[in-house]
Amino acid sequence: MRRIRICVVGCRFNHPLGERVLSMWRTLAARYPVEVHILTTDRWIDAPGDSKLKDSKNLKIHKLLTVGAKYGQFKHAMPALLYDLIKLNPDIIYAQEEPIQVGVTWPAYVAAKALGNPFIFFTWENKLQNWFFPIGSIEKRMIRDSDLIIAGTPESKDILVKKGAAPNNVAVLPETGIDTQMFRPAKKKPKKTVLYIGRLVKEKGINVLLRARELLIKKGRHYKYVFIGNGPLRSKLEKLAKRNKDIVLPKHVPYEQVPKLYHKG
Repeated sequence: MRRIRICVVGCRFNHPLGERVLSMWRTLAARYPVEVHILTTDRWIDAPGDSKLKDSKNLKIHKLLTVGAKYGQFKHAMPALLYDLIKLNPDIIYAQEEPIQVGVTWPAYVAAKALGNPFIFFTWENKLQNWFFPIGSIEKRMIRDSDLIIAGTPESKDILVKKGAAPNNVAVLPETGIDTQMFRPAKKKPKKTVLYIGRLVKEKGINVLLRARELLIKKGRHYKYVFIGNGPLRSKLEKLAKRNKDIVLPKHVPYEQVPKLYHKG
């Protein structure tokens, strides 16, 4: 029986969540009649290392030349992606990227339509945003014309439907889920700490959090604010941390130590 060829494009696999995603594809390729090709970036935006990016049974890694990587998420592109996808001629193209990452998802979409094969993408987007032209128009076209969309949360599905997706064309599946062996409830009640973990960008509501901090201080309610991550707002937070002892920015926290931070509070 001929193996189904699947091309997975866009995801960065050099972090713990990415490693679990890669492990999932390895398992599928080893156990089922599928041939998986991972088309990913040749350089990493905000995390080092790619030692686990190796070929395995029925799974092949393709590192594509990437431009704009230093500018961060949603701002890089793989110029040869369209050509390589058409050359591989997969049965299914799966973009493991947000639709607004047009430097990756759009070539994948175009390749799928040119080949006449299904196009699928994954999204975590849980905030309704109307993007500027042409990003917004490209995003809506892919949402309306994809063969299947996988949403990370029910909220993500609601947003997709508002942007034109057919409800029965969206499946809710939180990617690889949560490692319950690593993330467990704390035995002791945490201290008065506000912990933020993620990209340090405006879209994540960091400015709202800082404003909330000011209002709480005026009311005499004092907390410790810990920000874990990197992004454009890090320099602003570093300046605030120098003037305010209640704001803390650790330089780097290994993923395996994150549960301890949640427990400490």
